[in-house]
Amino acid sequence: MKNIAKWLLAGIVVATVSYFINALFTIFFKNFYAQTPELVKPLSNVWLVQTLLGNFSSGLIYALMFTVLQHGIPGKGITKGFFLGILLWAITVPPLLITYNTNVDTKLILSWLLTGLIATPLACIAVVLIHEKITDPDTK
Repeated sequence: MKNIAKWLLAGIVVATVSYFINALFTIFFKNFYAQTPELVKPLSNVWLVQTLLGNFSSGLIYALMFTVLQHGIPGKGITKGFFLGILLWAITVPPLLITYNTNVDTKLILSWLLTGLIATPLACIAVVLIHEKITDPDTK
């Protein structure tokens, strides 16, 4: 039962961390978005729910990947989360952006790479810390 709690808590924490980091970087790189107005969507309740659900799903996937890969990732705590984040960023974000078929300015794509490079390790650090702090009674 604790594993499910860890998994859900990780999803919630990652959704929150990712949402705020992405929002911060969107504000920081707003000039890049201004060059591609079709990407700027009005802030609606539907968009907010979709964004949070997407980030929550990412958190669940990060937690699942951690449980699968945890023994093969070096370090403990923050170091382990950082390495997991870099690994997951490298196999998800750049390949996705390479296949992104649109006339988006290169600076905006680079800003997305940077955002992911910061958000993914931070989210994975949260996943690892949650996993380490909530102990499973079956493993004692």
